[in-house]
Amino acid sequence: GGRQGYAQYQYTLLSDSLDTLDTWVPKITAALKKNPALRDVVSDKQAAGLDVRLHIDRSLAARLGVNMSEIDNTLYDAFGQRLVSTIYEGMNQYHVVMEVAPRFWQSPDTLKDIYVSTSGGALSGTESSAAAVGAFASGTGSATAAAAASSAARNFQLNQLTNSAGRASTGTALSTTQETMVPLAAF
Repeated sequence: GGRQGYAQYQYTLLSDSLDTLDTWVPKITAALKKNPALRDVVSDKQAAGLDVRLHIDRSLAARLGVNMSEIDNTLYDAFGQRLVSTIYEGMNQYHVVMEVAPRFWQSPDTLKDIYVSTSGGALSGTESSAAAVGAFASGTGSATAAAAASSAARNFQLNQLTNSAGRASTGTALSTTQETMVPLAAF
């Protein structure tokens, strides 16, 4: 079919319910492994990852001034790997990725500490990123003070361009305007 496989033959299970797949995939895989005509039977289902199912009260969120896009951006900022800036240094570039520290995504209790902005604008992601300001030096220490100053100036200029819209944070590392924050647990 329409996806890459790692074997000569492939069998795909589809369901509208993840719970149904969680129930049947191991049963069917085990049954296929018992068939002597088949060998190296594997499943590409990855059920070992951490997951939490959130049920958002959309009407309550709307009354609090929060829309689903803002909720999605906030959760992606925390638990995704949002590219928020690129630091240009000599012949290399370094991508700055925003996410919570691993100790915070190990427990669903972290969701109690997440707040969502009610004043999101039209920009999101790297378009409105407010990158770190300052000198970034790398390498073996051979960078001169002039090179470090040049890097700092270049990064500062990139940040100024990024922040020139002056809009509220919508999936960015830093906001330049006052925002009303609502706890995720509230809705």
